[in-house]
Amino acid sequence: MAYISYLIQLFTQPTNIFELLLRHRQFVLLFSFTANLLLLLRFGFFGIGFVFLYELLKFYLFGERFLGEGLIVYPLAYLVGIVIYKYQNKKIYKVDYVVSAICSWFIIFTRIPFLLSTLASFGLIVLGKPFSKVKQISLITFLLLSLATILIHPVQEYIFNIYTINTGFFEFGRDMIKSFIYPLYIFLSGEWNIFRHTLIVLSGVFVVLLIITVKQKQYKSVIALLAILGLANLRLVEPGDVFYGAFHMAPWLGVFLFSIFLMLQDQFQHKNYKITALFAIVLISLIGYILISPRSYIHEQLNQHEMLVNNFGNEMQVGEVVKVLSDPDDTLFLDGFDDLIYWQAQRLSAYKYSWYTSAMPNFAKYSNTRMKMFKDNPPDFYYGSCPDERIALGSLSKDILKEYQQLISTDDKPTCLYINKQKLPEITDKQWGQAKELLYKQP
Repeated sequence: MAYISYLIQLFTQPTNIFELLLRHRQFVLLFSFTANLLLLLRFGFFGIGFVFLYELLKFYLFGERFLGEGLIVYPLAYLVGIVIYKYQNKKIYKVDYVVSAICSWFIIFTRIPFLLSTLASFGLIVLGKPFSKVKQISLITFLLLSLATILIHPVQEYIFNIYTINTGFFEFGRDMIKSFIYPLYIFLSGEWNIFRHTLIVLSGVFVVLLIITVKQKQYKSVIALLAILGLANLRLVEPGDVFYGAFHMAPWLGVFLFSIFLMLQDQFQHKNYKITALFAIVLISLIGYILISPRSYIHEQLNQHEMLVNNFGNEMQVGEVVKVLSDPDDTLFLDGFDDLIYWQAQRLSAYKYSWYTSAMPNFAKYSNTRMKMFKDNPPDFYYGSCPDERIALGSLSKDILKEYQQLISTDDKPTCLYINKQKLPEITDKQWGQAKELLYKQP
């Protein structure tokens, strides 16, 4: 995601945080449109139902945001589609094997928690007899792309970040049984809201179609589908959870919806027209319910400017204060939060690993390096040790803070921003005047 963001910024050159957010959201729109178009071209008319339902529902899971979970939905759906087609004895083209390799690489190195579901899907596609030349090319393509991605980074650091931190900080598969029976679990637990109402209807359709598929003795496709769905849901989200607590669920929802329409397509091709028509009506009605329900997010009245200020106003303000008070070669350190201040300030971090965020304060490797920085190469500007201590790990001892001057706001309240006392004499009255316009003043 960092590389994609770099390319977005390289080609669009955003000038402020609002435009930075806008360009990333526009990229997600373009990516989604292109991916949906490719899915429709490959899997046919029934994919339209997936497009409508997922694009309507993904807002409940932050699928429209610049998050890896939102981007990998489409390539993971493609892999599952090829797996199901394989077991339905439908034609698999040579290009499908190469595209599957690229999709698998993209998913794994965008969001590593979906490694198992991706490897399971890719393995079911390329392994087995006959192990043809195109399958060999597909496997080699995947391995070369993966190896190159790992080797362009410091391998030891890469393994520590991907494996050690994730296994030590997050719990994967804690509710393994629930993960694999999630379409049934949806009926039993969770918050009652429009999103869960929709999931219940979808789960009902899914279960019935699955039973019909079993009766048609398509055992391999059913087992493969259930296995992939379970492995895509190892970071379990309670049914009905939305937004901040639910974005991990987006890939599962995408695969779940796509599998419903693939099974519906199969029933149509088996000339089971009554079942096809019945569930088509149910799903079209569900789309209508999402669109017209007064509980839908579609009918919420939002003030975008107010939301921007509430969510990013502090980062814009503090970043601009640092920018006007500093020189281009001055350094900055953000102590565990509000990372966009770096972008707004356009000042480099004094920290060895650039930023100190997310799970990093919980690991000695990073916290010790942070203390070493303050000893050997203290930053000119420091953001942390807030008066309200809202980030407990983002605080410094008094011995270190005595080397810094805490800035105050124009209403005489202490802030989270500090300046190294050695830097203070270099700041001009003009710079302090600019800071005052931003509601920060000279201590």
